[in-house]
Amino acid sequence: MSIWNDGVVCQDETLQNNIASHHSHSHRCGCCICCRGPQGPIGPQGERGERGERGERGERGERGERGERGERGERGDRGDRGDRGERGERGERGERGERGERGERGDRGDRGERGERGDRGERGERGERGERGERGERGERGERGERGDRGERGERGDRGERGERGERGERGERGERGERGERGERGERGERGERGERGERGERGERGEQGPAGPAGRDHVAAWITAFTEQPVPVTEQGRIVEFTDIRSFHADHTEIAVIIRESGYYRAAIAVHLAEETNLGVQLLRNGSPLPDLRFRPHHYHLSQFITEGIHLFRRGDVVQMEFFGINHIVTPLQDAGIKLTLIRISDEV
Repeated sequence: MSIWNDGVVCQDETLQNNIASHHSHSHRCGCCICCRGPQGPIGPQGERGERGERGERGERGERGERGERGERGERGDRGDRGDRGERGERGERGERGERGERGERGDRGDRGERGERGDRGERGERGERGERGERGERGERGERGERGDRGERGERGDRGERGERGERGERGERGERGERGERGERGERGERGERGERGERGERGERGEQGPAGPAGRDHVAAWITAFTEQPVPVTEQGRIVEFTDIRSFHADHTEIAVIIRESGYYRAAIAVHLAEETNLGVQLLRNGSPLPDLRFRPHHYHLSQFITEGIHLFRRGDVVQMEFFGINHIVTPLQDAGIKLTLIRISDEV
């Protein structure tokens, strides 16, 4: 097969074998430009030849017009669960929830010891929000395809693993004031505070008018005793009689550790104790070696450094009156200028 300069294909096999003698040959091919006569009419179209082999892929042509929308495909199988993604940014603060119902009153707990008042604690942390699954890893960006139809909503995925605890939220608004609780039981009596300093002596008032004379009384023998000490007293559990360093009396007898009644009658007896430190020792007044019940005092649940007890008792001639500490092994140290004092004053005759 030969192709001439006008693009016409010569199909004569003889002429193909000897191209050089083509023009002297008696046969005219009717194809080449030198042998072709005037163009005749177009003949009928021949049958379509067999399909040739597929040529190489040509360059991508321009994008054609968008075709009609195809039918919706079947729903694909559910994909595997993606890896847990990175922690998302903190969401906005949610609205304030409704006030919960008041819970039932709990059982009353045992009473604890009274501690020091603590600093006001910080407001409790806001409850944790429902667990948010981790964000899956971001895949590589694929080529942008045409926008497909919106698929049906997929089934709800399994609940993700509990995420890490979020940062502490901002302090919430102050809640409404709760209802007033029931009044608690009365607490134990607190310890007695220290004695305050003695105030300045006030000015002497004006002398009042003399009152009317009282009725004439019967004959009465006055008697009084004051016993005082500032010396330490070593006390044992069995008790310790107080030894006085300063005793003054009128119409009564005494020793360092006892007062002896000379005149029978009713006496006002008073014990005043002022110590340098608090203690729970007891003190009592003895008559002939036996304690007087209403002149016995001991703090059981607390400690004191100062206390006074007094009463009125009938004492007869010859009674021996003593003052005794008891309770624990301890050295009692009296407060200077106050000390330990016993007073007996006869107020009436024996009836």
